[in-house]
Amino acid sequence: MFRRPFGTCNPVTWKGQYEPLTGTTGEPRHLGQLDMTRRWRPPESSERFHHNVTMVIDSRSFLEYNTSNVQQSVNVCCSKLVKRRLQQDKVHVLDLLHQTCNIGADETWDVVVYDQCTEDPSLLTPDNFVQVLLHKLSTTFNSVAFLKGNA
Repeated sequence: MFRRPFGTCNPVTWKGQYEPLTGTTGEPRHLGQLDMTRRWRPPESSERFHHNVTMVIDSRSFLEYNTSNVQQSVNVCCSKLVKRRLQQDKVHVLDLLHQTCNIGADETWDVVVYDQCTEDPSLLTPDNFVQVLLHKLSTTFNSVAFLKGNA
């Protein structure tokens, strides 16, 4: 199966807000403590994408992802099996990305997670796939952000 190479994204495709999930020290922040006012700025996104340090993870279903997606994003679909394996620490998030997306991700990369149905990540239940994925990513990567859906 052909996979698109990881590269730069077109900043024009960003039409939402992002929520930083890690502080300046890289420590994970609780989703309820997110600053809901900061908007994604095209110059900032363009600079990050051109330096190839940002990975965009689309957490929607495979069908929704194939219908339309953010350019150069990777799909980590929300299955019960994947969620359970992440919750029970039977798979590390870096291994999951490598197996499902063929990406050898580096922990220094910035990560942006997209889910079109979630407008407020602080309202997600602890058992929600996006919540589990965000938690695992924030404990692994230096910078994790959430791109709000329907924004």
